[in-house]
Amino acid sequence: MVQDMALVLDIAMNGGALFYDKTLAFMYRRHGGSDSSWRALEGTRFDEERTYFTTIAAELEALGWKKAAKAARIRFSSRAHALTLLPKAALAKKWRGVKNLAVHVVK
Repeated sequence: MVQDMALVLDIAMNGGALFYDKTLAFMYRRHGGSDSSWRALEGTRFDEERTYFTTIAAELEALGWKKAAKAARIRFSSRAHALTLLPKAALAKKWRGVKNLAVHVVK
């Protein structure tokens, strides 16, 4: 579920630009029943994120964007997100999710 970030990086890496406009155009919301939320608690969404970050780190390195490549390899916010979901997965007795989340935090 890294589509939003992938879109922004694709634009930036290909010389494009993003502009901020204060006009409210749409509202983005998440809810517990969404595919993204379910896959996060199961930990499966983080498999996808690890793969993406590994791939994009190599691409950023090839562009000479060393700091961005390092950030992609470290993927701090992704690991932190998985860490915050561990207690919720344990309380829900989603043991496979607990394992997947823990692996993502340390791998």
